[in-house]
Amino acid sequence: MRGDDLGRLVGLAFKNERVQQYVQGLGLAHVEDDDDLDELWYAFPDAGVVFVLARETGMVQTVFLDAPGRRSPLGFRGELPLGLFFSMRRAEVRRHLGAPHFKQTRGRMRFDAWEQDAYVLNVHYRPDDSIAFVALLPLDD
Repeated sequence: MRGDDLGRLVGLAFKNERVQQYVQGLGLAHVEDDDDLDELWYAFPDAGVVFVLARETGMVQTVFLDAPGRRSPLGFRGELPLGLFFSMRRAEVRRHLGAPHFKQTRGRMRFDAWEQDAYVLNVHYRPDDSIAFVALLPLDD
């Protein structure tokens, strides 16, 4: 699946044919089910992909695409949305995509966000400004 199409999985049911077609090639899933949360996490560590689902509806709320690191040693090896690469630094991402619509630059959660037609693209950064992961989220109504 093309990187730009991954955001279109947000808001679909996890059982949807398009979602299932995509996850079939990701390997074994590790399911994190914390009864205190209203979500289920389907992590595919070998593929660097995590799906976060609404517990009650089974709808995809978020898709995480991880750079190589602790959560996924090899990281996501597919095409990232909008022509991004994990090798980019924050300044390069901003030059490539323009000024972010939202940003947070302090604390542990350092990210830039851009609204797209069907989803919000969040790029989260490590302390050295390299990309830690990309999150695809639903647009606010």
